[in-house]
Amino acid sequence: MRFARRNTRPDCTPYEGVTFALFDSQTDVLHATETKHRDSFIEAPTHWSIEACMFFAQNCLVTDVVPCRLGAIEEEDVPIWLWRKAAKPISSLTQNNENVFQGENSVRAAIDRLAGGWIYFGWQSGYFDAEEDAKTFYDEIRWLLCHRQFTPELVEWQQVGVYWAYGLETTDRELYVTDFQTGLVRRSSGHDVSSAAEQNSQKKLRTIDGSHPDAIDDVWADSTADAQEATQLMGYAIAKRHIQAIIDAYRESKLSTDNDKEISASLRWATQAARGAFVPEYLINRTLELVAQNCEITAPDIIGPAATENAEQADTSTIICLEDGPIDLAVDGNDKAYQLFDTIAYGSWTGRKTGIHYTTTVSGWNPCPETGDIDAARDDQEFLFLADTEANKAAIDCTAFRESNSGFAVEAFCHAVELITTVADIGHMRRTQRSPRLASRTWDYRPLGLSVTGVAELVMSYGLGII
Repeated sequence: MRFARRNTRPDCTPYEGVTFALFDSQTDVLHATETKHRDSFIEAPTHWSIEACMFFAQNCLVTDVVPCRLGAIEEEDVPIWLWRKAAKPISSLTQNNENVFQGENSVRAAIDRLAGGWIYFGWQSGYFDAEEDAKTFYDEIRWLLCHRQFTPELVEWQQVGVYWAYGLETTDRELYVTDFQTGLVRRSSGHDVSSAAEQNSQKKLRTIDGSHPDAIDDVWADSTADAQEATQLMGYAIAKRHIQAIIDAYRESKLSTDNDKEISASLRWATQAARGAFVPEYLINRTLELVAQNCEITAPDIIGPAATENAEQADTSTIICLEDGPIDLAVDGNDKAYQLFDTIAYGSWTGRKTGIHYTTTVSGWNPCPETGDIDAARDDQEFLFLADTEANKAAIDCTAFRESNSGFAVEAFCHAVELITTVADIGHMRRTQRSPRLASRTWDYRPLGLSVTGVAELVMSYGLGII
């Protein structure tokens, strides 16, 4: 591919004209670059907001095990400036008590690392017609990132370029990726990049067929799941308290010097209180039998650990799949349709992540209808495509292309979209997935996601009303 320069020049750094300051993440204050003790600060552009600097410092910098001394690894058919780097031998780094490792402390370092990782993958995959195109792409991408005209996913900031810049491995080897040279699924290697879905693997998505006769009951059960769980935890806590009270009463009786009647009364009271709290009789009897045998036990030995201590904690979202017709029926007064939407609304009101997937409308948006239906969307609604696929996402800030004369820099916007789209496509070269099927289908369809942000702000800045 060929790329043209728009924001940079071949003989200048892409950071030309950008002033930098030192950000103190402890006090959220920007200091001049001449400040003493600057080693504890992070270098950031002065036009970035304090919130942006704080988020970047907390989430986007590689702060652990970054080698201080790096050596280039020579590679055939790769330009010298694009050779990846790795740490020099430890023996050559420890002279004079030098520190072997440090972390990134500059936005520029993170941007260079991120863009370099993309270019390195892109060069290996044949994205560039010539070395000059790769250099142009490298500079233009860094300029866009520095000016915050676009930003990739957080996982990209954290992992892309770590292998290229520092020789560090990034992923678990039990994941899968499609080899760009053969098209076959392989196990991931240390220089592949985890997908956002893999990092959020605890998130679960449940779909309910809204046309099913039992749909209302299913949605209601999902809406009240939190209350049911709270009730179960409450019952566990009550049983644990009473069982432990029986155990403690018996132990006190063994240590007491009082007469047997008082001892029996204490244990009898604990037993009766447990029955009054509806603790199952077999649990009470089992406790009495074990304490009579002088067993060293506690309440969890009788009733087991709390359910939440063993259950996998998952952030679950529920999507109800409906055709477009039922909402019209509900508006027209159809009782069953109204009850369904009322139950869905109740689920959202209780705090559950509940949404509606209108299959009629979504089917009309499907760019690959011959392949299958789009059954559900990601819970954040950012990705709406075929099942078992994953998109590389990025966000472009359209307010960055606003012109002073209330115009919009269309050509600059199109230039940025071309670069960002290429970056997202390159990401498929090394993006790992949880299963071979997910890795294969993601490679086959190569879905990309570009979110446009700041639209409302842009329109209002023009003095236009939003309807």
